[in-house]
Amino acid sequence: MIYLDNASTTKPYDKVLNEYVKINENNYYNPSALYKGAVESYKLIKKTREKIAYSLNTKESNVFFTASGSEANNLAILKSGYLKNQTIICSEYEHAAVYNCFLEQKNNGQNVEFVKIQENGEIDINHLESILTSDTALVSIMQVNNETGCYNNIKKISKIIRNKCKNCLIHSDGVQSYGKIKIDVEDLDIDLFSVSAHKINGLKGVGALYVKNPNKIKPIILGGGQERNIRSGTENVGGIYAFGLASEITYENLSLNSLKYKEFKEYIINFVKSNISDVIINSALNLDVNHIVNLSFKDVRGEVLVHSLEQKDIYIGVGSACSSKHKTSRVLSSINVPKDYLEGTVRISFGVFNTMEEIETFCKELKTSVELLRKFKRK
Repeated sequence: MIYLDNASTTKPYDKVLNEYVKINENNYYNPSALYKGAVESYKLIKKTREKIAYSLNTKESNVFFTASGSEANNLAILKSGYLKNQTIICSEYEHAAVYNCFLEQKNNGQNVEFVKIQENGEIDINHLESILTSDTALVSIMQVNNETGCYNNIKKISKIIRNKCKNCLIHSDGVQSYGKIKIDVEDLDIDLFSVSAHKINGLKGVGALYVKNPNKIKPIILGGGQERNIRSGTENVGGIYAFGLASEITYENLSLNSLKYKEFKEYIINFVKSNISDVIINSALNLDVNHIVNLSFKDVRGEVLVHSLEQKDIYIGVGSACSSKHKTSRVLSSINVPKDYLEGTVRISFGVFNTMEEIETFCKELKTSVELLRKFKRK
């Protein structure tokens, strides 16, 4: 089996799974209780918070655990405490967990603006600058797009925002960049940053939000006051500890994996250019972020291509897994992919367990499948 849908989710490290099982067998106590076992569970969460904070170059008091990256995004956007007469801004191609929050706020009467996207996949910084005002309360721009893998220079973007409106909160969805590049939230000069465990070979059901100033965020879930009253609910001790372990392993191997992904991406792009006609490559080679390749084929339906490869035990995606049932991609529409290519889009995304041999096999089978499907389509 060749699994190339790692932007959707990743296979957990063996060590992560083993530790998760061990903790749920031996440290299953509620960390809010007072007896010894519960105190040990609490310490495991604290230890993990320190690891996640270290990976972001911040203090542990700035890290809050959630049940997912989506919840972290919702918490950052919906509970930032801005006023109804203030403007909030996000890009046109944010993940649904961000974009739909802004749509919801717009439907509730909030003044919402959407930043346009350039054809190279980066946000239009000039357009962003033109819609920023002194009353802009929140801007959310993702660091790496989940469908195309395009990288946005958040440090440069935050500088522009700070120059125009000093009190504006800046959020970045880091779900696709965390574990792929070094992240320094202090250097980026942002207020909120969302990450997820299952994108870095951790487990589903755990995310985290960096909050520069916890006084500026309100609770999204009310209850027993866990996570310092920001996110109530009994903590997923095993999942949280596994997240810290996955983060540690991932960042220890960051340089090696980055180089591997770049080699994979270069191979696929060069192969497609040389061997398959009528294809648009929607992913550029970046300096560091190369774990996603997005391709649009003319006269091929992406969904059919996915199933064709599935029959050969090769698994890829059709853009974001969260929006795979939609006919057209909002992300690809924002970068003006022609209509006759839109439905023929697929996303290939790499993970730590992939090999060059798998990439070579995938490319050969991709060519065969595209040619076969076009033969039927063009008759």
